[in-house]
Amino acid sequence: MKKIILCLLISLSVTFSFAQKTFTITGHITGLAEGAPLIYEKLNYSFVKSIDTFNVAKDGGFIFKDTTLEESLYRIRITDQINFLVIADSNTKIIKIESDINRLVNFDYNIEGSKPTEQVRDFVINANKQYAMVQSLGTELQNPSLPDSVKQVKQMQYNYYNSLAQQYVTQFLDTISDPVVGAFGGLSFFDVKSNVAFATKLEKRLYDNHKDISLVRDFVMHAEEIKKQMEPPVAFPIGTAVPDIALKDTSGKEIHLTDLKGKYVLIDFWASWCGPCRAENPNVLAAYNKYKDKGFTVFSISLDSDRNKWIGAIKKDKLAWPYHVSELKGWQSQICQPWKIQSIPSNFLIDMDGKVIGTNLRGESLDDMLQQVFDKK
Repeated sequence: MKKIILCLLISLSVTFSFAQKTFTITGHITGLAEGAPLIYEKLNYSFVKSIDTFNVAKDGGFIFKDTTLEESLYRIRITDQINFLVIADSNTKIIKIESDINRLVNFDYNIEGSKPTEQVRDFVINANKQYAMVQSLGTELQNPSLPDSVKQVKQMQYNYYNSLAQQYVTQFLDTISDPVVGAFGGLSFFDVKSNVAFATKLEKRLYDNHKDISLVRDFVMHAEEIKKQMEPPVAFPIGTAVPDIALKDTSGKEIHLTDLKGKYVLIDFWASWCGPCRAENPNVLAAYNKYKDKGFTVFSISLDSDRNKWIGAIKKDKLAWPYHVSELKGWQSQICQPWKIQSIPSNFLIDMDGKVIGTNLRGESLDDMLQQVFDKK
């Protein structure tokens, strides 16, 4: 599990979304000794900040009041192993909790006064159940003496159960409305690499509406860092001038990229057999139709090997720009190496001087970039 779980899971955490108002946590935990310290801490993805300490009463009861200016994630730590989660929204004045020291290990506690707390408690319990088999199989796969035949089966089982667990987490995050619950779920159990499209969707939803919450910003930064690590090496970073490309078009005529100097050009690597490429073509076509009269065009480089399928896809997708080229050698195309093309769709947006101003722009991001470019002119 990610390091956030080490900081957050099985911890008493409090979220405030109101300023200059007293918030109260009151509860009773059987099995706590009189005077036992409870440590009040603010949690972020990468650090924990200790704020205050208070003590348990003779009967295991406690009460704590605080005022904060920030809606964020906090916890009251009993021990490093025994803690529990609580989240308060803007309507919460008092949260009451009840449990005992043994039940808390399994997130077994009663809560009153906070719907988000119930959501987090149930989410953690269910996610831990989902991941129990994943963790068990992962441990088995660490065994160096495991025969290859058994390891192959175990790996298939691991992938299957991990997929089921991620489906549960994704479905939960897709329906949750509380921003702190969403950010916590995204940081703790969600695997960005397994569903980049959903990660981007969740980032946008949380950040657009709750960018003032530090844990939301933590999730966005975390997700963007993971996505950045996943990106293949870029041959020509932003600001770099690209070399000329000379390839034959559908009629056999050689076309040079430098012939388009003075235009903004999207150099688009694709293929007729590439499903994601074909799904992205309508977006590229929409951008072309919208900005072609302002000095924008597309230079499409196909990694097809079948000429008829290549031309057929151009016609079927109605790719109206005239610059379509290919070596018709598939992944053996020589253009792939200097441009470091390891997957498609892949693209580079260059300015009028042939310098890169954007890479792998898809969907709305392509239109957004072109709008910025032509709004300045």
